[in-house]
Amino acid sequence: MSKTMTLSIENFGGIEAANLAINPGLTLLSGANGAGKTTVLRALAACLRSDTVMPILLDDGKEALLKKESHLLVRGRSGSVTLSSEQGSRRVTWPANTSKGTGVFPGQVAPSRMALGLIDWMAMPQAVRIKTLLETAAKDPSLSSTITREDLDRAVAGERLDQAMIDWAWQVIAGHGFDVAHSEATRCLSESTGGWRATIREAYGEEKAKSYLPQGWEADLVSATQESLHQEVQDRRQAVEQAIANQSVGAAEAVRIEAVANTPLPDMTTLETALAKARISNSDVIAGLRAKLPPLQQEPQAIIDSRLAVANCKSRIKSLQAEMAVVQSGAPMIDGHCPGCGIALAVHDRGAGGAPTRYGLSFPEGTAVDPTQIDRLTAEIDELTAEAAKQESAISAHSRSVAEQVATIQKELSHAQEAQRQAVHAAEQGINTAKRQMAEINAAQNRLVEIRAKGSGVSAEEILTLRQASSRSEARLKAWEIKQSADRYAEDARQFAVLKEVTAPAGLRKAKMDTALAGLNARCAELSAIANWGTVSLTPDADCNTPEGRSSFALPPSSTVAASPCRCCWPSLSSLLFCCWTAPTFWTLPVGWGWSSCCAPLGSRPFWP
Repeated sequence: MSKTMTLSIENFGGIEAANLAINPGLTLLSGANGAGKTTVLRALAACLRSDTVMPILLDDGKEALLKKESHLLVRGRSGSVTLSSEQGSRRVTWPANTSKGTGVFPGQVAPSRMALGLIDWMAMPQAVRIKTLLETAAKDPSLSSTITREDLDRAVAGERLDQAMIDWAWQVIAGHGFDVAHSEATRCLSESTGGWRATIREAYGEEKAKSYLPQGWEADLVSATQESLHQEVQDRRQAVEQAIANQSVGAAEAVRIEAVANTPLPDMTTLETALAKARISNSDVIAGLRAKLPPLQQEPQAIIDSRLAVANCKSRIKSLQAEMAVVQSGAPMIDGHCPGCGIALAVHDRGAGGAPTRYGLSFPEGTAVDPTQIDRLTAEIDELTAEAAKQESAISAHSRSVAEQVATIQKELSHAQEAQRQAVHAAEQGINTAKRQMAEINAAQNRLVEIRAKGSGVSAEEILTLRQASSRSEARLKAWEIKQSADRYAEDARQFAVLKEVTAPAGLRKAKMDTALAGLNARCAELSAIANWGTVSLTPDADCNTPEGRSSFALPPSSTVAASPCRCCWPSLSSLLFCCWTAPTFWTLPVGWGWSSCCAPLGSRPFWP
């Protein structure tokens, strides 16, 4: 079975017609500038990828499509590209932009545009080039630079990191990336060293932290626990307290205690009787003053009669004023009075049809007013007004007198109650003082019994020794706690320092990239050897290295197609190099030889089953 493919081109780009036989192996295509090497590659790409519209590459490395593809047709009104073999065929036509095929291989082959040399990878900005390298490498596990949890575990193996610390680091890496993880590790490292410095009041140093021992440290504290040290402190304190209780008393102190013990006890019965008397002192005076208040708060009959007289006078005055109004107007009295002067009002007119009613004083024409009657009414009103004022004055005088008497009684009552409170307070103080004296006498008597029974006790020197031992135990506990805290901070600082180094740009990321580049460059070297070229390799910055600093490769003086073992293109990291091999910005050949094009890089899966 023949494995040769045939590429037929008609009216595509600058090619009017071409038929090329592509044999198994690596196929190199050479020719003068403008001979159509790239056009052949684009035609092959159209069939392999079923792309009827070819993309262009922008300055930022992103692909874009031209609105029109009329530049593809420079000869005639239509064009086509056909790739055929015994397994099947694929035909792409323009300007219909259709792609049709038969057989198996067209659907199994889908090389990337970069692998076909349609994208000038080396012309990309470095940041875009590295990003493309990482994304493409991830598609091939053997060349992948994508970092996994297993990579992190291997990177920190042997560093004695806590599992929780590794879990935290991976969580930050997975959620926010290596730069954030590096920043967080740096921050936590700074906090840990700062905590160490705050604990021991010295600048942090890794070697210093390993051998640091706080003041008061003793060798046996290495195996001590916080519970055992707390128990030691408690035991020493109890020993001091017990020694103080058993301390021997000097002669002067013994005399003082004996004097207190022999003091007569206070007479509590007399004091309690005095308290009872104080509680009832001034009771008669207080009761008498309180009894004077209710009568004063009740009004006498004379004041009640005066209030009634005032009310009657005002009522009579109001009636007389109404009568005077009638006399002055000569009209009969009607319902309603003026709210200002109290004069009766008469209905003057009522509007028809629901109009508002108007009220006013009505003085019919020809009405005669009797001055004598008006004078009589006026005199009576004045007399009643004077009487009301007289009665109101009497009421006011009585109210003032009552208020003054109540104030005097309340003042005297307050003084009597205060005197009673002071007497009770003095009696209670006397009882409390007596109780304290009794407690002191009883304590002195008990102490005197102990002194006489014990004789000589613990000396002051012995108590001082016990106090020093207690202070030493407290210092040991403090030293142990400082050492524990400092060691925790130092261990955290050590582990965060490891994570800081691993997450740094020159850490795990560089190691992973170096591993991926090593595999990529090994494949590139194999392909370069097949093509009889010097070895080409990529740097970690995604730049291209040529043998001995060369920037070009010369091909044999031939414009024919040179065939060598061939395999199909494949979308993996190694395909990136071959974009460079078709890019006119990098591979410069001697004048007259033009550019070299390479399709089907080594290492891909076979085109045929």
